[in-house]
Amino acid sequence: MAELWQKMIHEIARPYARVKRIREAQDAAYFAVAQIQSSLNQFRQHYVRIVELDWITTSGDCYAASIDPFADEIGGSGRALHRCMSEFLAESRELIDRNLTRITAVGDSLRKLELLNAPLALASGQHNWLLHEILALLLPHKVCGFDKVRLGNDRDGGYVMLDDFVGTCAALSLGIGDDVSWDLAVANRILPVLQFDHAVRRPPIAHPRFAFFQEKVVPSEPALETECTIATILARYAAADEKDFILKMDIEGDEWDILRVIDPDTLGRFRQIICEFHELHRLRYPAERLRALQVFRKLSRSHCVVHVHGNNHRPIEVVGDISIPDVLEITWVRRKDYKLLPARTVFPTELDRPNNPYLPDHRLGTFEFHAARWLS
Repeated sequence: MAELWQKMIHEIARPYARVKRIREAQDAAYFAVAQIQSSLNQFRQHYVRIVELDWITTSGDCYAASIDPFADEIGGSGRALHRCMSEFLAESRELIDRNLTRITAVGDSLRKLELLNAPLALASGQHNWLLHEILALLLPHKVCGFDKVRLGNDRDGGYVMLDDFVGTCAALSLGIGDDVSWDLAVANRILPVLQFDHAVRRPPIAHPRFAFFQEKVVPSEPALETECTIATILARYAAADEKDFILKMDIEGDEWDILRVIDPDTLGRFRQIICEFHELHRLRYPAERLRALQVFRKLSRSHCVVHVHGNNHRPIEVVGDISIPDVLEITWVRRKDYKLLPARTVFPTELDRPNNPYLPDHRLGTFEFHAARWLS
């Protein structure tokens, strides 16, 4: 009888052991994908510079072609200049070709690993498990003793946040485009607003409390004078003992890598964070799910979600067994400053407005997800 029971237990445990091996294999695949993704992101940061260099060499090529017919007439100096330009052109093109080849190779490797990892994800149930794990980190909470307020337009450009500005030093507005309605509302509360956007020459509206910088915010190691990080912004314009700032980010997808690598001490200096997260449909891919998990885990250690809103300029996407907006606006507050309790608020709320007023707002319900830790 004991042998029969032992055999039955063995047969029952066999599929669980198989799933565990699959999970272990997938963890290894996730790590490999993450390594490739990290390398790819580094190469992408240099791509713009490579394109700029290509523009320079193309200009040099035109210059060399224009000077060639007159080289003999302008003498030795002209021939020397021509030779230097030709050497510079050859070296530059070699650099461009080498880097573009590396970028292509890394991208191909990433796609192959994602394709290999997809069957493992489906076989082990990790695909939906990890999605629930990610979204469970975004559980909205209510803040005891404080209300929320909408600042900015009654359409795209307006955000819902906590109505608490006492002691706040300044606001960082990353990405302004042609709408500074949120910036104006903050400035009218007697707060300076530091604006950063490399894609525009100046804000559409001036304000004495605006300080605009035509710079691009990058994850780390600025290589150009027109680039900066959040840490360098604070080091440049804030005293070391100033710990209460507001961060607003709408930077069209760059938020993922910036928040993934930001130092926790830098992140902890922000009392409120309002961020628009883009391209959530990419959570279909293993590397993107891993990056999202890293970002939201880091944010959740020091901050807590108090508001969510789907941007209806983009559709609702079905990822696994979950329907989520492709672009999601999230407001976080620093945990140590408030008493927080889980909320069962239904989103959108009376403070929310559709980003596109000609389409209905996205219905998110209570936005509650639970991590299904069914296999450790």
